[in-house]
Amino acid sequence: MIAQLKRTIQKPMIQKQHRLHEARIASQTVPYDVWLEKVMAEQKNELEQFSCEDIRVQVIEYAEIVLDTDVQKLLEYEAEVFVFVKDKQHLVEEAEKHVRKYVLESGADVFYADEIEYFKPDYSPELLESFFYFGNVVGITRQLLSKVKTRLDNLEQLVMECLSIAGNAGHLTKILYTGAYEQPADYVDKVNKLLIARGKGNPVANKEAIEEKLPLVSVVIPSKDNPAVLSTCIHSLLENTAGLDSLFEIEIVVVDNGSSSTNRERIEKMRMQLEERYRFSYHYEEMPFNFSHMCNVGAKLSKGDYVLFLNDDIEVREENWLLKMLYQAMKEKVGAVGAKLLYPDGERIQHVGITNIHLGPAHKLQYSGDKEAYYLGFNRCPVNVLAVTGACMLMKKEAYDSTGGFDETLQVSFNDVEMCFHLHTLGYRNVCCNNTYLYHHESLSRGADAGLEKVRRLHEERDYLYGKYPQLWNYDPYYSSYFVRDVLDDGFESACRFEESRVSERVLPVEITGKLNPEWQNACLYMGIEFAGSESTWLNGPGSEKDRENSNDTDAETIQRYYVQGWSYAVTIDNSRYQKKLLLKHMSADSVWELPFTPVLRIDMASKLPYIERPELTGASVWFDKGKMPSGEYLIGYLWEDTCSRQKLYGFTAETIALS
Repeated sequence: MIAQLKRTIQKPMIQKQHRLHEARIASQTVPYDVWLEKVMAEQKNELEQFSCEDIRVQVIEYAEIVLDTDVQKLLEYEAEVFVFVKDKQHLVEEAEKHVRKYVLESGADVFYADEIEYFKPDYSPELLESFFYFGNVVGITRQLLSKVKTRLDNLEQLVMECLSIAGNAGHLTKILYTGAYEQPADYVDKVNKLLIARGKGNPVANKEAIEEKLPLVSVVIPSKDNPAVLSTCIHSLLENTAGLDSLFEIEIVVVDNGSSSTNRERIEKMRMQLEERYRFSYHYEEMPFNFSHMCNVGAKLSKGDYVLFLNDDIEVREENWLLKMLYQAMKEKVGAVGAKLLYPDGERIQHVGITNIHLGPAHKLQYSGDKEAYYLGFNRCPVNVLAVTGACMLMKKEAYDSTGGFDETLQVSFNDVEMCFHLHTLGYRNVCCNNTYLYHHESLSRGADAGLEKVRRLHEERDYLYGKYPQLWNYDPYYSSYFVRDVLDDGFESACRFEESRVSERVLPVEITGKLNPEWQNACLYMGIEFAGSESTWLNGPGSEKDRENSNDTDAETIQRYYVQGWSYAVTIDNSRYQKKLLLKHMSADSVWELPFTPVLRIDMASKLPYIERPELTGASVWFDKGKMPSGEYLIGYLWEDTCSRQKLYGFTAETIALS
């Protein structure tokens, strides 16, 4: 009877919370067309102070390029720049002015622009081999066009000829086309045939074209106390490479940093059970775990012209995997080459390339199902990326040597990203072969990054990474600035989903009197912190605050505000019923502060939580002023208070924030 009365009283309160929940979702939702209208207005305003009529632009529709056209006939137009489009009526009004400005500032002889339905990466030669991602707007200067002497069948062929002369292409990062983008279904085959005809084709598509044996590949596998896992890795590698013995040879170098005597014996036994030609080298040396050092030791022991760094928890599943990777690695100025990694269920993506966003390096499409093709087949073909994971990384020994090896300061995390950043700064381009896959039993060897000390180490190594490459903080040439960058959104979604400047709020910390009731701590509450630090760090990257303090500029600002961003949700309960607050617990003093905030719409989180009741407003995005709390280091958590009952929940993450 009492329970029924309680439900009766709570029912209108719950309905009110549901209405408030939906209203908050509606108020924070920015439709794509509304966001796009704002973007288009901003890019139009950028031209207000620009005036240049000296550069004449000729717009030509694809249909006007007659089959077997002599390129020289196009030069009958009196123009300095030719812009080829699918349909003229879909060009934005100020397109020609943007083209003039871009050509004047960049000096590019061949370039492409973004479209209303397609935000593109900067020049990506490996992606271009997969399909003509240049799309519906392509510009070529008269100077370059005059050097093309052959007769052509289509625009794609014209662009390929121009690139063979120019060497690269520019990316005009403005939306100039409003029509639909359609990727030709047969374009991959068409381009492969064209490349093979020139002797540059993928050997996987034409194995008989390989006349000479390919170089020796050295496979370096760091491992400790994982003989069963290591056995799966090595045997799967050998089994799925044995059929290609006539094309290339491999050697395997296992670096063990201190397995127990029992496990060491098991590894030695496994080694001796293999045929002599397949036997791996086994280097045993007791030392603290340092992934970078172990890889460097293995590389020094290797004999191949190419070195493949492979985690011992990798399981090879496809015969041609290494051939596909080697094809990319053998190209001039290609640095690190990775592969698509799937979780052991064979359905979910673990890695298809690392994106460098505002919050740092992030795996794109992680946990997404691989049965679906995402963003024009990103998870189906080789793509250029800024970084790939060291769990499977192939490169020329020459490229490895040019970096000096893995940075051993980064003992656990970001050493693979640092290697890729280094290669990028040296002029190499990195590739992820998403046309092949391996299984990754992630973190079987060392466990996941969790706990206060591990999280602190993770942040220290991330800050070291960007301290070494400040020019790459929040920069990724292969990930459009029109995409979400302020949160760890796994997909390719426009920035209308989440922009810190639009959703964050300024709050006032309040000290909690008394102590938190231990009974409120509940395991049903899941939480995370994506950023916690000073305004300077958020806006300018790690190390910027220290640089400013050391500046000779007496007018340099000091820290004025702090920013905290994260998420929380609860299982088995109605998430819309709770008022949420951030908790900051002083690490050395007996004080806890709360920061009330308005829940933020996180579509990315909601899509991952189909089993959670009303998970849309999981986000937190708050600023608070310096001086409102005592200085020191604070542990960050969440407090949830049920607005329809007296229930309270709380929990703390392993994340901290240092206040001065």
